[in-house]
Amino acid sequence: DCRKLVKVPNSFPSLQELHITESNAVTVNSVAGNLTFLSYLQIKGILDLILLPQGLLHNNKFLHCLIIMDCPRFQSFPFIELKCLSSLKRLTMGGFSEKQISFPFPNNENRGAFQVQQHLLALHELEIVGWSTLTSLPDGLQCLITLEKLTISRFPKLRVLPEWFGRLSSLQFLMIGECKKLTSLPSKEEMGRLTKLRRLKFVTAHI
Repeated sequence: DCRKLVKVPNSFPSLQELHITESNAVTVNSVAGNLTFLSYLQIKGILDLILLPQGLLHNNKFLHCLIIMDCPRFQSFPFIELKCLSSLKRLTMGGFSEKQISFPFPNNENRGAFQVQQHLLALHELEIVGWSTLTSLPDGLQCLITLEKLTISRFPKLRVLPEWFGRLSSLQFLMIGECKKLTSLPSKEEMGRLTKLRRLKFVTAHI
């Protein structure tokens, strides 16, 4: 726990892996703002983080794994910069501001999700972590047709899995946890489209 840290070195020109946990936004902006060769980035438990440093994702085009989690004031994810991350294989995000009534993922209706999907062809593993005010999943997820592993957790008000789940035809592993009010899956026909699904796991869900 380094939440009072206010001054850190900021010149690591060859750094490839960075974990920032239970620190503060000053540390994130100071350390991560000048990096260009990251392949792994984890930002977790930063209580005062509202936005990512400008250009962080755009500058690290070799990023394979990105984790941004449990930052309760975080308000906006720069999805427009994801188009630069053509090598991204794993994305974990969530546990953001409870003032948000929807998960910050591009909407399928305005084609934002489709544009993201076009640039995330290497993305095979996604974990989304909700919070107490959310009642549904972001419908833009249905565009991520290359996903092989999907984990959904902490959506305590989620009652139904949407019918579009059947579009995730590459899915091999699906885990749903801490969704206590979930009582309904997609129709038998839609679930039947998940022909590659090998593992289905429910944790604290009443299915």
